Amino acid sequence: MEPIERLALANGLTMEIHDKSRAVAEDTFRVTLIIRIPVEVRPDYFADREGYELTRRVFGPVVVFEYRKDKNFVPAGSRHAAFQELLNDFKSAALEYVSRPRFPAGFVLSKYAEILKNPYRYGPA
Repeated sequence: MEPIERLALANGLTMEIHDKSRAVAEDTFRVTLIIRIPVEVRPDYFADREGYELTRRVFGPVVVFEYRKDKNFVPAGSRHAAFQELLNDFKSAALEYVSRPRFPAGFVLSKYAEILKNPYRYGPA
């Protein structure tokens, strides 16, 4: 999945913008915006080495923040405007949040907390 645009964030991460829109009828589209932000799993985010190793074992060296928004039954002539509206909505609501300096560590630690909360989902620790 190749992004249509990449945006460098203030915290050093790169936001990838994907357009996965598709036709659902001859003149109608399902407009889909996907935002992906890869975040490296780093040992300095963790209080102990075990948490770091568990998170890397489950998710690998990079975890990906992903946001997806769809808009259905968009007329073909309005497809690009609808996509831009979804993108602008994300930027106004969440761009500041994902650009914060603490976002990478907070996101990685939330994935670690997810493992601890739902160990059955991720297999034996």
